[in-house]
Amino acid sequence: MELQLQSNYRDWYDFAFERQGEVYRRFDYEGPNRRQMLVMFETSGLPVPRHGLVRDLIPRLAAEFDPQIRAQALLQVAEVVVYLDESQHAGEGKIKVQAAEALERYPDHYASEFHTATPNGKGKTFRYLQVGNRRWWLLYWSEDDWRSNAGDCDCRLLCEEVSLYDPLFRYPMFAIDFLPKDNAPYWAIDFNLAPGLKPLQGLVSGSEIVDLLAVAVRSFRVPLGQGVCRVCGCTDLDCSGCIARTGVRCYWIEPHLCSACAPVATGKKADQ
Repeated sequence: MELQLQSNYRDWYDFAFERQGEVYRRFDYEGPNRRQMLVMFETSGLPVPRHGLVRDLIPRLAAEFDPQIRAQALLQVAEVVVYLDESQHAGEGKIKVQAAEALERYPDHYASEFHTATPNGKGKTFRYLQVGNRRWWLLYWSEDDWRSNAGDCDCRLLCEEVSLYDPLFRYPMFAIDFLPKDNAPYWAIDFNLAPGLKPLQGLVSGSEIVDLLAVAVRSFRVPLGQGVCRVCGCTDLDCSGCIARTGVRCYWIEPHLCSACAPVATGKKADQ
């Protein structure tokens, strides 16, 4: 399967896409906006910061403080992240302000409570990166900004997990950023359908990236859990038999026929 790229930015592996074939869209403004992604995380069981319109969120945060110090706490202690543009990623389209200022200046904007991940208040996040069925964890940090990917920032590849499509988020490529918290589950704070893949350069080839995306595009045409190959019986969660026979993970040609068995069933090559 050939993929051609449509995108509003460049990345190092773009050369591996074809000039024809099925269009793969990679735009950094597409996908759920900020409020949609936080709700999506919640419904998927991932911990998130408290969030909502500023005029609704601030009273909820204020209720944690003693009434005698509540006004002062909102001026000096409680901070929120206000989303000026809910579709932006990469640290853009948001500001960190005191709760009282947010209520005065941005009452109708969407916001979430702020938590610092480091003693000095500088940014630090963990990123779960999925490309096709391959999955990595990365660490991002900043030396001089509350956002982990802004200012004097850097990242480090931590590990690769066992190859597997994510059962919750059926996208060919995505990233979820998590904010670490002491002695508490990490908060899911960002969902990006067009993450930059610079940390993978030198680890995975450009053609491997495009191949992973192409297989995912084909596979995700079949709703999760509904594909059972009529020839070999493989499923979304177990294609070990196909891997043993062909050396690669299979994908769905149609709802009940995998790519490894397509030549048997049709007498043609799987890509025809």
